Amino acid sequence: PGWLPSDRVGFEPGGFRFALQRADFCATLWLVLDNHHAAAGIGGTGPRVLRNMKKKRGRIMLVKEMDEASIQAIGHAFGYYDYGPEKKGLIACFRSPDAAAEYICGFVRCVLADGFLHTTSERGEGYIAYKLPGQKVSFHAARLLLQGIRRSMNLREIIRFAKAISQGGPSLEDVLKKEKKPCIYVGMVCVREAYQGQGYMRKVMDLAFAEGDRLGIPVILDTDAQSKCEKYQHLGMQLAATRSFGEFGTMYDLIRYPKTEKEGAQNV
Repeated sequence: PGWLPSDRVGFEPGGFRFALQRADFCATLWLVLDNHHAAAGIGGTGPRVLRNMKKKRGRIMLVKEMDEASIQAIGHAFGYYDYGPEKKGLIACFRSPDAAAEYICGFVRCVLADGFLHTTSERGEGYIAYKLPGQKVSFHAARLLLQGIRRSMNLREIIRFAKAISQGGPSLEDVLKKEKKPCIYVGMVCVREAYQGQGYMRKVMDLAFAEGDRLGIPVILDTDAQSKCEKYQHLGMQLAATRSFGEFGTMYDLIRYPKTEKEGAQNV
């Protein structure tokens, strides 16, 4: 089967940004893996998952291992995403779709190494990467991401991209951090081609939403296309702000506030 990037991921294809808190790298590169409508062939045996204890985190499943064919297929889906009429997005900062795919592969290895990647079941219908308050990117994971950056961008391209990001102003995550308000940041969402159109994008987003409700904090992500933004809004997120990245297009910051127990009971 293939994959559909669903975003930051946008890279959030939902996101260009799991910050490199422990890497000696001044530009915070997050690739938002997002609601992309691109499908790529994928082979391999899929993920090895662990079901977390029900009393702690419901049926959320943590991905512990993923074969290289699966990682490469996710990268290809994002690298070759068709933006349609919008024609541009953060992928344009790379010299080629293959270079963008190489970065995404590094991102996937990073979130996999640090336990940020979750799936819907043992079948691995869809995946979501998110970071809880207080979670840090380890040196090992940051090194895997940096390897992806080195393979996909030269120094001039990194500087050009960093300038474009800075001109857009602070992200929603930056604003919340400054205000000392905790949140869950979603960095990647993708759905396997065989399971597309069956509601799995909602199911993977619900994994993060459930954590937000449990902790009483919002879930945020950013995406680089209006069409993707509208899909997240359909899933219950609200548009909080937009940021212009010049030649790289516009970033849409979205938020989903936690539901109270009363609101949750009304929706059952």
